[in-house]
Amino acid sequence: MVTPLERLWKDTFTVTVRRPVRRENHSTGYEEIVVIDAQPCKVSFSDNITQNPPATPGAAASPLVKSVKLFCSSQWDIPAGSRIDVTHNGATIAYTHSSQPSLFTHHQEILLELFERWA
Repeated sequence: MVTPLERLWKDTFTVTVRRPVRRENHSTGYEEIVVIDAQPCKVSFSDNITQNPPATPGAAASPLVKSVKLFCSSQWDIPAGSRIDVTHNGATIAYTHSSQPSLFTHHQEILLELFERWA
């Protein structure tokens, strides 16, 4: 059932996990399995300036850190270490989650990091 909040979301996400498999020749390997496919979501971007340590005269500028937050239905359980492909404004970018989700009645919020490779 789609909630009224989800009707406002224009982005989509797909979650892929990597699981070990045993092949017919008895070798082992991994396969990628889509566990959540093309579900509605909202992705939010924000820029934060870190102040560790506080800036002093003559010191280098504080780094700018981009935060990416995924808003999706609270019904989904996204496994740690999974790849989350988010399609936003026609572009798809691979992420992984960097935090435990903040769970609310009708949605959850998850901080994301760029996906680099499978662990």
